[in-house]
Amino acid sequence: MLTGMPGRDAGLFCALATLYPTSMPIDFLYTNIGRGHPHYLDGLRQSLAADHVGRVTDVFSVSGGAGRAAWELARYLYYRGGRGGATARWYNRLRRTTDYNNPSLAQRVMADDLKRWCRKSAAPLAVAHPALVGMLAADSKLLYVHGELVVPDEALVCGARWVAVPTEAAAQHFIEIGYERDQVRVHGLGIEPELIPHAVSSYNHRLDRLRRFEENGLSANEPISVAIFSSGAEPAPHLDLIGRLLKSTERTSGAVRALVFAAEGGRLERLCQQRSFPCVSFASRNDLNQATAGQWETFDLLIAPPHERVNWALGLGLPMVPLTPTFGSFAPLNLDLIRRAGVAVDGDTRIETIVDEFPSYVEHLLKRQQLSQAAQRGWSKLPIDGFTRLAALIASDL
Repeated sequence: MLTGMPGRDAGLFCALATLYPTSMPIDFLYTNIGRGHPHYLDGLRQSLAADHVGRVTDVFSVSGGAGRAAWELARYLYYRGGRGGATARWYNRLRRTTDYNNPSLAQRVMADDLKRWCRKSAAPLAVAHPALVGMLAADSKLLYVHGELVVPDEALVCGARWVAVPTEAAAQHFIEIGYERDQVRVHGLGIEPELIPHAVSSYNHRLDRLRRFEENGLSANEPISVAIFSSGAEPAPHLDLIGRLLKSTERTSGAVRALVFAAEGGRLERLCQQRSFPCVSFASRNDLNQATAGQWETFDLLIAPPHERVNWALGLGLPMVPLTPTFGSFAPLNLDLIRRAGVAVDGDTRIETIVDEFPSYVEHLLKRQQLSQAAQRGWSKLPIDGFTRLAALIASDL
């Protein structure tokens, strides 16, 4: 049973909303807090024809006065809440108790300028954050792009005309709160369009390499390549684990090649610079996607929080060691999902017990053939071209 979910009237509103028939371009409204929700709008926007894209902005550009201050506070809490400690506990408790179907006074203040901006156009509006669905449901023709594979309670918000989800399992959650079946469209995994052209060849090469590692062991002549990412909040517990892991790889004489992707000016980049760890810095989401695509063919193992990159483990055959502890409502569900799917290779192992001897742990995984098995479990099970499929649905239906 869902908790804190809309009552009968809100569920009825979901059922009465119908897909808005139009050939107008689609407007995009970003929160631009963190990477996950904005990533799903990026992928859709990239996959639409240029004449299907209308106004593109974010909540900070549209808002002023008290509304802008409230959004700035929300961004501050996101980054502070993702860094552990008392603030994180308070922030996570706040997220668990927030009901976007019944916006608070603060949320109504945050929505005022957004509503005025929305009324300037009759075009459909694509959003990815559930808070925006709750704030704008009565004023906009919303396309709710729920790109995540999991659906925590906070994501279940009524009032959108149309909901896009990656799987039938996700769709069912929205149908249960009152959306009609034809309002909920299933499109597949939301994977960066830059990675799709490399998907087949990189998977085949990765599987061949993993099998050679399993047969011959690790060697500096052909090192195993580990890609490391943090979340936008760069939580202190994760940075500590990454630093310890990178230090352990220095003792392998090049048999384990770790490469960190870090935001320019962030704490992870500073960590890598101070300790001379290999690092690719990026200034924007587009920069990150381009840098990732440039290295993608070499990746053998992923280390990252269980956020939007679980799509790589579940769809592109890239085994994953998830960074924990988890923060927010999506990550714990994603962690459970990838472990049940067998694409997370940590099992019940606590990551803090393995990072100081990470190369030995990798050798242990190879001896048990866990990496090649995880790669195979994460390949060809789900459509990987979800953004292209979603763009085609929109082009035909709108």
